[in-house]
Amino acid sequence: MKKDINKEEEKLRNILKGNNPFNVPPAYFEDLPGKMMEQINTLPDFNKHSIINPFNVPDGYFENLPSIVSENILIRKSKLELWLSSIQRPRIAIPIAFATIIILAGLFYYKQSSVSNLPVQELTAEDLSNSSYIQSIDEDFFVDVLAGQTIDNSNESIEQYLIDNNIEINQIENKL
Repeated sequence: MKKDINKEEEKLRNILKGNNPFNVPPAYFEDLPGKMMEQINTLPDFNKHSIINPFNVPDGYFENLPSIVSENILIRKSKLELWLSSIQRPRIAIPIAFATIIILAGLFYYKQSSVSNLPVQELTAEDLSNSSYIQSIDEDFFVDVLAGQTIDNSNESIEQYLIDNNIEINQIENKL
């Protein structure tokens, strides 16, 4: 690995020996200070120019600002009070109350009518196998249903299962 690095380093030395890839024009560094001073001298003199502010504020604006804000608050507050007092009048309050009652009754009726009390019917395995909807049910649905069921792990149920299915303990040991 060190030999590879040395070979690469030697190749780079040979390439850069005669040819410097970075060329500078002749007398570049001698002429540089003069060119920089020329550019500095061409800049405008900001101290000689007058300063003009294009923005202005009306006389007494900041002195009168708190009173203007207070007046606007009072005007809006009086508009709110006027609106509230108009709602309290019977010719406006009664229709608003009836509309509110009708809306609430409609919502209550809609909520009650959407609940249905259909009879629950038990399905057998034969009913499911004959159903045309069985193909549209996802496998994850069955996994979720089975996961939600409680499993009876008592010894009696296991023994009964083994007896019902005619399974001997030797068969279980062989499979393990």
